[in-house]
Amino acid sequence: MKTKLVILISLALVLCSPAFAQKNKLATISPETVVKNLYAAHNARRSPFFQKKSRALVDKYFTGSLADAIWQDALNTKSDEVGTLNFDPLYNAQDIQITNFVIAKSTPDNVVKVRFINIGEPDEITFTLRPPIRPRRFIRSSRSYIATLRIWNRSCATASTAVARKLGRSMVITSSAA
Repeated sequence: MKTKLVILISLALVLCSPAFAQKNKLATISPETVVKNLYAAHNARRSPFFQKKSRALVDKYFTGSLADAIWQDALNTKSDEVGTLNFDPLYNAQDIQITNFVIAKSTPDNVVKVRFINIGEPDEITFTLRPPIRPRRFIRSSRSYIATLRIWNRSCATASTAVARKLGRSMVITSSAA
């Protein structure tokens, strides 16, 4: 009887612990919330792109070699010059005048489409989210999603390769930015 009581108390403590609560909170983050958070940060001038103040801001959304490439591009670009990434990857353009901006609900395959009109031309960006292959050292990252960003230009040919060509990497974000 004592053994059962000890097991029940231990289980209750584990389930009520802050680490467990944080883990469950992250599990409820939807793929579209990840994308909304990225755009909200970007539009509030807290974008991970084109800034030299916070590597953590880049790592909040991007992983691996792409995060390294974005950060190095920012560090290596003088303030009066344009870097390797010479367009806004979240809007697939250099000049931005966005209307009709919509973030769609995610599909069962964790695909989120962002549609908008930029300077009169329709555009679509597709995020495909999946669990991380290799969890990071932080508990909160182990339940995150990883998204591959695919940008579709007006002719529906993929432009994600443009980002990859510019930085020499594929485009990946994480949802630890909730």
